[in-house]
Amino acid sequence: STSFDNTIAYNHIHCLGHGVLSDMGGIYTLSVQPGTVIHHNLVYDIEKATYGGWAIYPAEGSSHILTENNVCFRPSSSCFHPHYGRENIVRNNIWAFGREAIVAFPRPEAHLGFTFARNILLTKGQPVYTGKGIANIQAAITLFWDVKKQPLS
Repeated sequence: STSFDNTIAYNHIHCLGHGVLSDMGGIYTLSVQPGTVIHHNLVYDIEKATYGGWAIYPAEGSSHILTENNVCFRPSSSCFHPHYGRENIVRNNIWAFGREAIVAFPRPEAHLGFTFARNILLTKGQPVYTGKGIANIQAAITLFWDVKKQPLS
C-alpha cells in the first residue's frame, strides 16, 4: 500500500497502550510514502504489554518520509523504531528516556535506510542505539547525553 504527501503534525499523543497492547507506536506508518512529513508532534508514555511500545514507529518498509522537530519521551521500548525502509530523513528531534533504548535499528539492510542528523538523544543509562541495523544509516551532528553521566553504549 503506497500513500504520499501526508502530514502528521502538531499532535499531542500520550498514554497509549496502558500495558495491554503490543506492537504499537504513538505515530505508526506503513509502506512507501513520498512527500510525507511527520513534524512538531509531542509523543510520550506509550506503554506496551509484552513488546513494542514505541513513540514513532515507521514500520514495514516506510520510506521517503521526513521526520523532524518532534519531541518524544518515556516510551516503554524506544523513541524511534524503524522497521525496514529506505531513504528517510530524521532530523531536529528530541528523544529521551526510552526504557529499552532511545533508538532501535533492528535489521541490517543493503540500502541507505536513514539520514539521521541534528537530533538530541537523552538517556538515563539505557543504550542510545540497539539492533543490528545501525550500519544502514548516515548520522551527523547529533547530541548524545546520559543524565546519569554514564558512558554511552
